[in-house]
Amino acid sequence: MALESWVLQRLEADADFPELFGKVVDGHNSVAILGMAVSLCLAFPQSSLAQSAPLVTCPHLWGWDIARWMGDRLPASQMGGWHRHRYQLTANKQSNERPHRKRDIRELLPYLVFGGDESLQAQVLAGVAAFPQHLPFEYEEEKNDSSKITELTEKMTVFAKRGDLENWRVQQSHDGDGYLWRRLPDLVRPTIDPRPQVQGAL
Repeated sequence: MALESWVLQRLEADADFPELFGKVVDGHNSVAILGMAVSLCLAFPQSSLAQSAPLVTCPHLWGWDIARWMGDRLPASQMGGWHRHRYQLTANKQSNERPHRKRDIRELLPYLVFGGDESLQAQVLAGVAAFPQHLPFEYEEEKNDSSKITELTEKMTVFAKRGDLENWRVQQSHDGDGYLWRRLPDLVRPTIDPRPQVQGAL
């Protein structure tokens, strides 16, 4: 959390996003760093297109970050050990209240789809559309669990609809600024368990 706060301060002071992002992310293999990477891209979506593309096309991160987003919305009093660890949890609460923490990884997708880079657009859409072929198992045993396979297949099929360009539209807002919306008929939002498991690291 301290590293993320420092990076955000540097970026807010106009530090170069790709350079600073590479310095703090490259060479790490922890889930915590992945979570921070998504957070930084959400904070600076227009500056992070090349960096957010591999994150957005990772099906594991969709479930984890949506769970993070849901957990961030919990009242501070519901955080574990609030009375014993008030100082630390207050800092966590303040971090969770940053504007970009009110969004999740799905909201990076419009920037990649309509960012003007057709090659990047094609790469990202193909990656998201292929989610059902790359089920995000958390444990090796789940690969032989028919109920888990069905659950993940249904969830990834819903997410994969965002990889179809026909499901995206651009519409003009009343103030003249363009905004994006998704035409996703017949879709039910998948249920994401917000309880801290692996996702808690995000």
